[in-house]
Amino acid sequence: MRAIPQPGYQRLPRDEFNTLAVEQALSYLKLLRDQPVNHRVLEFLEK
Repeated sequence: MRAIPQPGYQRLPRDEFNTLAVEQALSYLKLLRDQPVNHRVLEFLEK
């Protein structure tokens, strides 16, 4: 499945795009981890 370029979308080399996606995912997970409710869920998932 190919992403459809959005207006003002600049094409990134694949590696750079993947790194960006990973960084966004990590920051999102970190944000989730900082929520008190999700803390227990993540502890459960890490077991």
